[in-house]
Amino acid sequence: MPMQTSSSPNKIIRTGGLILFGLFVLVGGIALYLWFGMLKPYAEGLERPRVPLLRKVAAAQTQFRVQDLDKDGIQDFADLKELVKAKLLMDREVHKAGFVFIEPATSDPENRWWAVAQPLHPSQGRSFFINHTGVIHYSSDTPWDLESRINRKTAEAPAGMQVMSEP
Repeated sequence: MPMQTSSSPNKIIRTGGLILFGLFVLVGGIALYLWFGMLKPYAEGLERPRVPLLRKVAAAQTQFRVQDLDKDGIQDFADLKELVKAKLLMDREVHKAGFVFIEPATSDPENRWWAVAQPLHPSQGRSFFINHTGVIHYSSDTPWDLESRINRKTAEAPAGMQVMSEP
């Protein structure tokens, strides 16, 4: 019978520990892959209502302006509250799309407006922008400061946003 040394049990423990550690890393890697792979469809599902809502905002702005729904004698564009008050948009559809901001341009409210639909949390997808031109832009970076990057006077799309669709 071979003689056992005191290092043999330590080798077995070290080898078993390395095998367990390797399994832990492998299972953890698979779990992370699955988790982040599942977040993308989740985020896409959450952002799905944003684009149709922005198209609806564009149509509502046109109707508000043409019909002068605020009855002030000026054919101008509306903010979110005015569009909801005129029943062109519903509160629940706006909140379903995440944070939504709609404003006329400060320098030319008769001809320019902008709207933003952005997620409540960065993992919930991209941010979207539309203005009086009807072009929808999107951005997946820094959605939290998107509203602050908009030129409120001209209602132009913030720099770095990509065109998603033409009107």
